[in-house]
Amino acid sequence: MWTLVAARAVQALGAALVMPTSLSLLLAAHPPQRRSHAVGTWASVGAVAAALGPPLGGLLVELSWHWVFLVNVPVDATALVVGLRVLSEPGTARVGVPDVLGAAGLVVGVGALAYALVRAPDDGWVSAPVLTGAAVAIVGLAWVLRRSRRHPVPALELDVLQVPVVAAAALTMAAFATSFAGMLVVNVLFLTGTWGWSELLAGLALAPGPLVVVVVARFSGRLAGRFGAGPVALTGAAAFASGPVWWWLQLGTTQDYWAGVLPGQLMTGLGVGLILPTLSALVGSALPARQWGSGSSLINTARQGGSVLGVALLVSVIGTHTTGHPDELGALRAGWLLLAISAVVAAGFAAVLTVVERRSTRPVAAPEPATEPAP
Repeated sequence: MWTLVAARAVQALGAALVMPTSLSLLLAAHPPQRRSHAVGTWASVGAVAAALGPPLGGLLVELSWHWVFLVNVPVDATALVVGLRVLSEPGTARVGVPDVLGAAGLVVGVGALAYALVRAPDDGWVSAPVLTGAAVAIVGLAWVLRRSRRHPVPALELDVLQVPVVAAAALTMAAFATSFAGMLVVNVLFLTGTWGWSELLAGLALAPGPLVVVVVARFSGRLAGRFGAGPVALTGAAAFASGPVWWWLQLGTTQDYWAGVLPGQLMTGLGVGLILPTLSALVGSALPARQWGSGSSLINTARQGGSVLGVALLVSVIGTHTTGHPDELGALRAGWLLLAISAVVAAGFAAVLTVVERRSTRPVAAPEPATEPAP
């Protein structure tokens, strides 16, 4: 188990290097008027990967579970070769050595909070492990904030958070990711446990949602340019919340995919397609070029941190031993309710983003003059 956890941690280091820098390179490589379209394409590619993940994962498990560890190797090797040929340095100035200790403190703080939430169902909310985890989380995160105020390359870019629209977008992303991350877990448990479907069939059943993202993400930039990032994110959060509400109302032990599961998949896919590209593209219009990397890192940190807390909160609600058995349907229904509440919270932050955006003297969704150095 711990070999698997350690290997996943190494993969996470790679993902942390890829995601923010890929978006920063993308913004630098396109003129202002094409950045929203480029970010929409970037999000669509991610949606394609998400759409292929569940059915491909189910197929690989059917063949041999060993393949789930090997499938990444040819993909990463191809990306490495192509990246060396086509990626170019934007020419931004080097700013110093990142705060590795602060980053480690952030991992410890978020991890301790997740540990406390996961242990709570079995040990109780006032048990020693839960209280210890909460205390470590508070101390760790406070320490990170203190270091971030002084370090030249902090783990958390507090200067970026001083831009109101970016701060509101980060909160929206964190709350949305809390709901988004828990969705796959609870739905897989429902399909494989309550309905008894195979992993392959469950993966295929979950593919329509990400496929909707592919279509919607291409138009989210235009919508944000016309109506603003806040209203588009608010609409997306409301659409996403409708999905788990639908499942909470409609799903049971009787199998009805087309009227039960599929409508919720379409609603959540619409929400993801509106929110992810919109909040990611906001970095390119709300911040100067020198802060694109910091802004992208902040948005991705909010997304990943929300994902960690989302899964931990879901476990604390449905329990650590839930398998999705029909007798445990009540626990899964509580999980859907949690997803809906988290999405509603994201909608609240998106409403704040809408207000802040309208009060800002600098339009968030409007393209920024090309003052950054050419890539």
